[in-house]
Amino acid sequence: MKNFFTMLTALVLVGLISVSAQDVSVETYGVSPRDAEMDTLDIFDLAYNGLMNVGKETKIYLVGKDTTTLAAPVWSVVLAPAGANTTFGTTQDLNSVSQAISFIPDSAGTYVIKFEGSAAAEITINAGLYLGVKTGSPNCWMCHNTTYNKWAETGHSDILDRALEGTLSDHYASYCIGCHTTGFDPNANNDGFDDWGFVFPDSLFEGMADSMYTTYPDAMARANIQCESCHGPGSEHGSDVTDSKMVSSLDSKNCAWCHDAGTHHIFPYQWDNSGHANPPSYPGAGRNSCSGCHDGAQFIQFVNGEEITVMETNTPISCAVCHDPHSVENEHQVRTIDAVLSNGQVVTVGGTGKLCMNCHQSRREANSYTEESHRHYGPHYVPMADMLLGTNAVTFGYKLPSSPHAQSIENSCADCHMAEAHVVDNIYPTAGGHSFAVVDTAGAHHVEICEDCHGNVGETFDEKKYYWNGNADHDGDGVEEGLQVEVDGLMEELAALLPHPDTVDGYDPHDDVDDTWTKVELKAAYNYEMVYYDHSHGIHNPAFTVALLRVSIEALKYGTITAGAIQSVTDIPIDQGFQVRVVWTAFGADDGVAKDAVKTYTILRKVTDAVPAKGVISYPTITQIPSDVEVGTTLALAGELWDVVKEVEAIQFIEYSAVVPTLYNTVEGDTSWATFKVLGKTGTGIIAETDPMDGYSTDDLAPAIPTNLQAQVVANGVMLVWDEAVDKDFNFFEVYRSEEQGFVPSSEKLLSTTTNRNHIDLNVEEGNTYYYVVTAKDFSLNMSGASSEVYATITEVGAEAGIPTEYALNQNYPNPFNPSTAIKFAIPQEANVSLVIYDMIGNQVDVLVNNHMSAGYYTFTWNAANYASGIYFCQMKANDFIRVNKMLLIK
Repeated sequence: MKNFFTMLTALVLVGLISVSAQDVSVETYGVSPRDAEMDTLDIFDLAYNGLMNVGKETKIYLVGKDTTTLAAPVWSVVLAPAGANTTFGTTQDLNSVSQAISFIPDSAGTYVIKFEGSAAAEITINAGLYLGVKTGSPNCWMCHNTTYNKWAETGHSDILDRALEGTLSDHYASYCIGCHTTGFDPNANNDGFDDWGFVFPDSLFEGMADSMYTTYPDAMARANIQCESCHGPGSEHGSDVTDSKMVSSLDSKNCAWCHDAGTHHIFPYQWDNSGHANPPSYPGAGRNSCSGCHDGAQFIQFVNGEEITVMETNTPISCAVCHDPHSVENEHQVRTIDAVLSNGQVVTVGGTGKLCMNCHQSRREANSYTEESHRHYGPHYVPMADMLLGTNAVTFGYKLPSSPHAQSIENSCADCHMAEAHVVDNIYPTAGGHSFAVVDTAGAHHVEICEDCHGNVGETFDEKKYYWNGNADHDGDGVEEGLQVEVDGLMEELAALLPHPDTVDGYDPHDDVDDTWTKVELKAAYNYEMVYYDHSHGIHNPAFTVALLRVSIEALKYGTITAGAIQSVTDIPIDQGFQVRVVWTAFGADDGVAKDAVKTYTILRKVTDAVPAKGVISYPTITQIPSDVEVGTTLALAGELWDVVKEVEAIQFIEYSAVVPTLYNTVEGDTSWATFKVLGKTGTGIIAETDPMDGYSTDDLAPAIPTNLQAQVVANGVMLVWDEAVDKDFNFFEVYRSEEQGFVPSSEKLLSTTTNRNHIDLNVEEGNTYYYVVTAKDFSLNMSGASSEVYATITEVGAEAGIPTEYALNQNYPNPFNPSTAIKFAIPQEANVSLVIYDMIGNQVDVLVNNHMSAGYYTFTWNAANYASGIYFCQMKANDFIRVNKMLLIK
């Protein structure tokens, strides 16, 4: 015997089967009890579940369709069991291309019925007898015990038993048993429940079911709603599924056989008025990315986590698609109560309404998707779950408020859209229940669903106002109107701000976007479509809807997230470098109008050298940088290191500039680039950033000209002394010599470079006159102008010429002095010599010599013009020799 799961592959998944040839088809036509009662002028006088496996003598209906022409179609039975009556009943044209006909298969076996018009099409019907789930051998339980055990937990499995026990209803009657049993059909002899002499008891009481099983065993073998109630009779089956000997159907008419009768069973009737009965078309059957939600059979595969198979035809989202007939794992037997949105958010609220959220959600993660244009742009056509939860939209960095519907309504979608609507004056409701509609087909609003929480909301949903901080005028037209009207006003304003080449009044959700759109326009258009395709005009989440539209409008009007642009990074002229001027344009929302205005600008400088990880704070995105970050902070931002180097207050300028530091100067063509970018921060901490730009600094400020240059002939050459350098970036002095007066310093005349403020020229000849100037250079190699020119004439070697025999520091002469005095010393060998002046309390006030010197006699002059009268000390150090002399300055 074949395994059940193997057999499933051969089952017909849909009760309505169509075999077409050149636009000609034939299919079954299910009729619910309500359909049969509502119109007495058509041929549909008895209910029929639309299956191709039916009880013997069941009246069935077929529909032939010929889209070419319906002129005089011919019906015929081309195969039937021996001795079967093959006479058709009445025909009825349903429209210009479809004709219905009735037929009663009066014998058990296979029937092949042909419909001929411009071409021919056939359909196979099986007629059989009902066995009961455990009757005979083989039976349903023997082959399908796993499914049987699941079914045994459902309310179908014991509905008649509970009725007889008196626990199902206090007004249970004989007219109920037709739907609470298997094979019940007073017009057919098919071995169904009503064919075994059962007599409805006068009273229902505990133990009655057991009594009935004893008294009427054959009938009670077909009690309750068993496998054959939904799959057709099993007498011809025997594990064979060919020729419709057993079928599995998702057609709502199979459930409508019982669930569309009377005043409280109106589910299929309501479903017929829902969008699920006729799901929107999508680009081709078998397109798996769409069919998981557009096709009933494939939705089942989707929620079961199975691979979606390619199917050539579409099945509606019917009863058995959302409800699992065999399982009570979830409340109301819904197939799943799990949902995950396309941005990865796991839905944790909504109860049974989470079933709906599997399809009624955006198809993309909003923020990354809106970075560029796409062919099929937008959140898709049903982003209700995202709107209800206030998520997966482009918030432009804002934390938007969200109304409490998702948290406060236990079953979210189901509690509102399936709220009970009552039959009034024998008119069956087309709102609420399984219509999922909140406005019925006559245009009446089902406002009572809101009244438990909101009280009287008026006659229509668009009368209900939404207040935020005491204000209900959200579109700013000066009139406080209902939420839906206000949302429509905001939508109009947003549409007018978006590019709309194809329409006059503004952007239309069916307009195309392209790569000419800015990111802000793309993101705002995405939000527009999210609100548009939510279709509730704000009802699902009033706070989030209004806030989302407002920030989108502000993004377009005021550039809430738009960054300015760095215009230039330039060196500051005539300075010692290490700073540049950054110029940038104002960011959006720095106009004095935007509600969340830019408050400050922060300038970052990229770190090019490695820095220790200690103290560095890492932020994945700029939006996570706190608003109180301080200058001097180093940030690890998206894998790069940046120093915060400047904060600038936003004051609604069109353009801003700031002087910021660099780490290096460019020297002699060795360009040291620095990279900067600007962040804009609003009051709520939203941050936008410019693109980075490079620049460099140069030191183009020449050092001060050396002053007070003096030349003195000493025993072995010319001693030059001058004042200390005054520049912080001083690097060294250059000493130039020429034998021509008024010479221009050049590399040929460079005598020496030194960091000291003195130099001894030993390369002199007697009888010559030498001219000297001194310049200063900084670390950027800028050169000062030349000092005043001095000269020295070499005559003869003095009496003290030669090499001293000992160290000596002579007393200065004159002493006391005003303001200059000569200081003479001698060194008998080469030595590092320092000659330093101190005041009375030991403070160093001047350095006359700090140099390596040859043996000889030397005289230096100290000019004390800039010092006060008093006692000073002159200290000489040379190798191990130290001597101090006291000097008196009197002015």
